[in-house]
Amino acid sequence: MTGELLRVDIEDAGAVRIARVIGEVDISNAGTLQERLMEAGSPEAAAVVVDLTKTEYLDSAGIRTLFTVLDLLRDRGTALHLVVSESAVIRRVIALTALDEACPTWPNTAEAVEAAMNPT
Repeated sequence: MTGELLRVDIEDAGAVRIARVIGEVDISNAGTLQERLMEAGSPEAAAVVVDLTKTEYLDSAGIRTLFTVLDLLRDRGTALHLVVSESAVIRRVIALTALDEACPTWPNTAEAVEAAMNPT
């Protein structure tokens, strides 16, 4: 990621899109994150899984963006799931802001995709 603060890789897993967020999310690139996640949440997608396991930094602009995307996708009928490992540095800010209460959060991508494919 030379010179690149943020990269968002999108992968199809059937009706579920996986967005891998790599690097740092702050006010300088939160808009790019929102654009990429909304792109992943196209009308054909039943759910978007946001893999934050390689996200090293997430400030308030990033948290606000995730809440915004959650609301926008919900309005479309598309579910949002987060992947945050137990040891992730960003886990604390996600808990403090109650993002993990607003959005299903999983310790790994496989569990998140399974839950997204089989909603209860």
